[in-house]
Amino acid sequence: MSISGKRKIILLSVLTVVMVFFGCLSLPNRTFASEYPTISTMDDFYEYLSKQIYAHEGVKNYTIASRSLVDSIMDFSYEEYMEHYMPESPMISGCYLGYYVSSIYFSYRHNTLKMTIIFPYSAKEMNTHFDKIAELSETLRGETDFDTVLNVHDYLLENFEYDPLKEKGNHTDIEGFRDGVMVCTGYSLAAYAILNEAGIPTRVITGYGGPGNGTDNNHMWNMVELDGRWYNMDATWDDGGRTKQYTYFLKSDADFPEHIRLGSYNNQGYTSSVSKTSYKLPAKLRYNKKTRIYFGSMIILIICGIIQIIQMKKKAKNAPVIILSEEPIPGIDDQDPPQYY
Repeated sequence: MSISGKRKIILLSVLTVVMVFFGCLSLPNRTFASEYPTISTMDDFYEYLSKQIYAHEGVKNYTIASRSLVDSIMDFSYEEYMEHYMPESPMISGCYLGYYVSSIYFSYRHNTLKMTIIFPYSAKEMNTHFDKIAELSETLRGETDFDTVLNVHDYLLENFEYDPLKEKGNHTDIEGFRDGVMVCTGYSLAAYAILNEAGIPTRVITGYGGPGNGTDNNHMWNMVELDGRWYNMDATWDDGGRTKQYTYFLKSDADFPEHIRLGSYNNQGYTSSVSKTSYKLPAKLRYNKKTRIYFGSMIILIICGIIQIIQMKKKAKNAPVIILSEEPIPGIDDQDPPQYY
């Protein structure tokens, strides 16, 4: 064999080795990619995103089923994710976990989606908070679902303060639990988490708070399901400081003024699902403390007045009877009147 022939064989051998080498390098990537969770629909995407947030995983890869789905994900709307809700796994839903994210980044290559999440809280903070929510759901559980909802409503009013000037800037329940102060978002997310953990279907509703209460900006409250019917609940507006109120507790739309649902929360599905009448509360909850004191005082005054009238009648009945004679006193008519000179 000539020298040139040997060189060709050596060159081909080297090229073969190089190709095999780079081919082997690419195999683990392809094999590993097939082991990534596969996203086939946008619902899958929202679910995997929520699971990644809940687990506090900063970076994770996914296999995408189709190119058209990639385009949909790249057009990701955070507003739509914030309305994502899974009845079977409410704590793994965008309407709750969407508030536990600072930023989300996507990159796509070789049929693989890389999702990077920046968190405002540490894994320890989130896990501690979720454990607290689970603990409260057991502690506040009542004999009936109504008792549980009432306990959660009162717990929020008794343990947290509304921040009207937003001095703390606490917009989530985890911040509210940390500082004891929060705005409507914190109240609503806390009620959502505790009640859902207790097995009571609850939603967070975003919308507009009417100007009648001095609130003309975005607002959030809850819808709670009891006995197969949905009711409105706004713990934020019921928080009157030292006095607990039930003005916005388990109300129909007709008894829930100045609350306007926005976006998909304002569609026919939500409107038709709300009970036409408010939940019938016990008498002690239907009236606030001042009203109960007023009516209690009136009842006491009326009872005291009745007792006084009865006592007066008894005294009159037992008093001695004086009989005056209707006949003239003898001798008076026979006497002449005195004369004065």
